[in-house]
Amino acid sequence: MTNSAVAQWLQEIAAAKAKAQAKATSPTAITAQGSPSVQEHVTDSGSNTNRRSNGLSQLPTAKEPGTTAADYYPQYGIIPSYNLKTRKKQLQLILPPEPVKPGPGECCGNDCDPCVNTIYWEDLARYQDRVKKLKAEYEAACKALEAGEERHDLAAATPGRIDDSRDEADDGGISVRSYRPFKVLQKRYLSENTLLVVCDVPYPKHKAKGPALQHLDVVANAMFHILIRFQCKGQYITKAFTPVDLSNQTVERESTKVSLSGKMTFLVKLYPSPHETSDMFRQLQEFNDKSSADIMKNGCTAEQQEGVLYLRGPIQTARDMERNRNRVLGKIDEELEESIDTSNRDGLGGNDMRKERIVMIAAGSGITPMYQVLRAIHQQQQHQLEHQQDQQQGKHRIAKELDLIYCNRSSSEIWLRQELQEICLSTETHDTGDDDINDRVASESNIDHSAIDPGASFPSSEGQDPRRQILTRKVLIRHVLSTDQEGSQRDHQTGSYQRERIYTGGRITLDLLQETLQGGMVYDKEQEYLRVLVCGPPSFNADVSTMLDQLGYKNSDSCDIHVLE
Repeated sequence: MTNSAVAQWLQEIAAAKAKAQAKATSPTAITAQGSPSVQEHVTDSGSNTNRRSNGLSQLPTAKEPGTTAADYYPQYGIIPSYNLKTRKKQLQLILPPEPVKPGPGECCGNDCDPCVNTIYWEDLARYQDRVKKLKAEYEAACKALEAGEERHDLAAATPGRIDDSRDEADDGGISVRSYRPFKVLQKRYLSENTLLVVCDVPYPKHKAKGPALQHLDVVANAMFHILIRFQCKGQYITKAFTPVDLSNQTVERESTKVSLSGKMTFLVKLYPSPHETSDMFRQLQEFNDKSSADIMKNGCTAEQQEGVLYLRGPIQTARDMERNRNRVLGKIDEELEESIDTSNRDGLGGNDMRKERIVMIAAGSGITPMYQVLRAIHQQQQHQLEHQQDQQQGKHRIAKELDLIYCNRSSSEIWLRQELQEICLSTETHDTGDDDINDRVASESNIDHSAIDPGASFPSSEGQDPRRQILTRKVLIRHVLSTDQEGSQRDHQTGSYQRERIYTGGRITLDLLQETLQGGMVYDKEQEYLRVLVCGPPSFNADVSTMLDQLGYKNSDSCDIHVLE
């Protein structure tokens, strides 16, 4: 071996020694020596300090090609190995990372469910229980190894790799446990007091019960919101926003069109200054790689990063989380599964043939969760229709009836009007083959049912009666404008159907609410299942809740009222 080769070899050894010493003194690793025949290594596989960092270097990035799960989720548990120095088997105990304790300002104080503090204490309890079991298994394995016994159950004591799908893994980096930074791809003023903000993060993916229910993801998203956090004058400001699905649209960024598909999009209502949240959004800038690199070079705190929003979620939107989850999410899943399973078996609908109605009452920015629910119901109906055609079965259960009351000061402040109209245009009233049902739909929708060609306009499968289809009622939208010119209601029509009714010169009234809920008919609990969604400012929610109570609508087996905060 030449002198140069020896020198290079010695340098490599010295570098390896220095690296090993640095690792041994790191707070993330704790090493303890055991008996001569058993060497114990107790290692914490994660660092709270490192995982808490919110710098630009921690922004979520896509995995590099060729990497595996092992590169991202370190192994933990009881790891067997062989000591070349002592020429004996040894065991190494690697503990999972301890849960991260929420830092100052992590809790917004708005009674979120789940709260970051509640999540932390639940995670800590599970962590302590897991560590206790691992240490007990490790001690038993060490004693068995000293006695020369083979531990055939050792593999069962090795949990595998750290992969918490509820946190980073499935949702592209967004976490319900902590606020994380995401790039602001687009900031655009839609009007003087309306701001569109697009973040580089996908919508949370809530796993459905099977491939046939994947379309229900948007329903889950509709009933969740995202928390956005700012820091102003040393104080944290937290505000909840419902993301809007604008997947079919694009925005321009640096002379190129960027698709909004899979991007987290927020509509923000701006109030006159001084207003802390609105002022922070006005100062918000789009993310710029060059300026961010300069900031990283010069040094800055996490909250001083430009073009970045700190997000946490998804968070349950309904005031009563348990009732909302069971009735809005769980019941929809169960009804659709029952409908599909029953139709596959004998072509009949579900046992509960009550007509289901969803009445949405929104004001201002409260339209965002309603818009998501409208999209979800429409996709569900389309899925049912396609499934029925594929199976070539008969009549399904009666589908939902949808009504929306949307209150604003003027027509210029109506959010998502074009998107709402597109949903109205895409809904169709399909003949069910039931004369009583068809007559009722025709009278409610002002449709001349006799003029409809029963075989011309309805999609059908071979050998299937084209009149036996799913009933999907068109959405009727009532706009209530308080400051526009006074006058009676105006009907806006698209084609031959009324799509919008505009009421001007006042606010929502008891008579309007009664007309929407009952339509001139007495509410029949035996024939109708009613779900009411209310979202708006606190005073608006309180007023609508009072009017619903005056009309006799309360939570029961036939009526659910959800006030979205």
